[in-house]
Amino acid sequence: MSQQLQLQLYQITAYAEELSQVGLVPSPFVAKLLVTQQPLPHVMFKSKAIDSPYIVSLITGANQEIESIGPISGTLGAGGLNYKNKASLENAIAQLDSYERKAYFNAVKVNVSSRMTMVHLKFSCTLVAHQQTHAIESSPTFPFIVITHENQWVEAASKLVLMDGFKGLEKVPWPQFANALHSHFLSATRQDLMRPDRPLTHHELRYFNREFLAGSPVINQQQAMRFFQWFGNIERTIRFKRHVHRLWVEGLICGFLSRTQCEKVLSGQGVGLFIIRFSESQPGLFALAFVSEDLRQKIKHYLVKPEDIGTNKALPDFLRDRDALQYILKLNPENARLSRLSKEMALKKYYSKRKLADAKGYVGTL
Repeated sequence: MSQQLQLQLYQITAYAEELSQVGLVPSPFVAKLLVTQQPLPHVMFKSKAIDSPYIVSLITGANQEIESIGPISGTLGAGGLNYKNKASLENAIAQLDSYERKAYFNAVKVNVSSRMTMVHLKFSCTLVAHQQTHAIESSPTFPFIVITHENQWVEAASKLVLMDGFKGLEKVPWPQFANALHSHFLSATRQDLMRPDRPLTHHELRYFNREFLAGSPVINQQQAMRFFQWFGNIERTIRFKRHVHRLWVEGLICGFLSRTQCEKVLSGQGVGLFIIRFSESQPGLFALAFVSEDLRQKIKHYLVKPEDIGTNKALPDFLRDRDALQYILKLNPENARLSRLSKEMALKKYYSKRKLADAKGYVGTL
């Protein structure tokens, strides 16, 4: 709805501009290109298609007789500079739909690294009206950063979050930064902004502010940067690690709990019950709290180390092989209630197929 209202506002502005110049000779030319749909500020990989489309609309005055319209093409730029190499973009040329007056750009690819610099797209075309040729150009799109390796993701994402959350100011109210953080989180974890699968809750945002920002109602960029070094690695884990996104959405990863909160939840529970959360001290790593058979220390904590899971062993595979973990606590994100499930019932669909050991004395095929 907001995009439609924005489009109507620009159309009214074009009509008003045209009316203000009635009687002038020659009659004024009023036309604009408007980016009416686009991704939020985001991090993308070189030569990999952008997840969301760009839609560009042509807005003209009421008396503009358009005789022909050339293709609309995108260019890559940073600040006031444009990348001259045409090969830097793919899928960035489209024809305008003559009825809707819209051009659709799907799967745009950027074939150069932006070297941790924010870049944008601009769209332009030439058209002929009243036998005159005119060149028009859109405003820049939201910025993005093009990286070449996953290890660059957190640094690039932090630049965009600080830009969006602070808008050039040194200090801002926590709610302002939290709103920008939440929008970035939904985009980074590939969720629909209007119908997210599992957004951050008010409880979780309060937890961030309390545990990492000392409950401050106003934060500065240095505080935000330190916090994002932790939180950005969690976004990276949810986005890139196998099965983690689905485990997060389903509530099998409870996520943002302190060690003390876990102990309170598990107190008095049966042996083998466990909770998966994000470590507060080791960014991006999982911590397990579980009820053990040890009478001296009933509730224990285990940090899932990088060598525990990897390319060939996802988190569910690691949990499958731990006999001390039998029942998992699943969070319902809508009401914050926890329910107990058997580990097998909850995780079986995520297990990798086990490889059989080499069988000596048998032929390999029939």
